[in-house]
Amino acid sequence: MKKTHWIIIIIVALIVAAIAYVMGMSYKAVAPSAPSVASSSAAAVSSPSASPATSSAPSSAAPVVQSAYFSERTSTVLGTYLTDNHGMTLYTFTHDTAGKSNCTGVCLTRWYPYGPGVSATGTYHLPMLPVNVGVIKGNNGMLQFTWKGMPLYHYFLDKTAGQTLGEGVLNAWYVVKL
Repeated sequence: MKKTHWIIIIIVALIVAAIAYVMGMSYKAVAPSAPSVASSSAAAVSSPSASPATSSAPSSAAPVVQSAYFSERTSTVLGTYLTDNHGMTLYTFTHDTAGKSNCTGVCLTRWYPYGPGVSATGTYHLPMLPVNVGVIKGNNGMLQFTWKGMPLYHYFLDKTAGQTLGEGVLNAWYVVKL
C-alpha cells in the first residue's frame, strides 16, 4: 500500500475519533465480580486505563456483563457495547467462524487478541465469565476470549478507553453491541 494511502487512513481515523469524542461518549463502569472458582495465577491482559473526560450515565438497568475481564460502555452513536475491564473497546471479525480465529500474520499486528494473558497450554482456573463469553486457543498460542463463539480483539489505534476507531474497518471489524 502506498504511503499516501496510509496517511489518508490515519487522517480518517483521527477525524472519526474527534467526532466520537465531540458526540459525547458516556461510560458505564461495571464492578468486577468475585471469582467463583480459584483465580488464575496469571494476570489479566493489561491495557491503557486512561479515560477521556466523559459524563457518567446513571442506569437503573442491570449490566449485561459483569466480570473481572469485561465491562460495557454506551455511546450515542453505537449504543451499549462490550469493553475490557479498562474500558477498551472489543471487536469481532466477520471472517472468523465460531470458535476459530482467522486473523493471522499482519492482521495480528493491528488486531490484538483479547484473553486472560495466559498460554493455551496447561489448565487454568479463570474467574466466572459472563454468559456468552467463552475461551479458545488463539493464533498467537494464548487463550482468547470469545463472545457468542466469535473471537474478541482490541484495535491497535484505540489508545484510550471509549475509542472505537476499529468500527467498520474494511467492512469486517465491528464493536460487540450488547
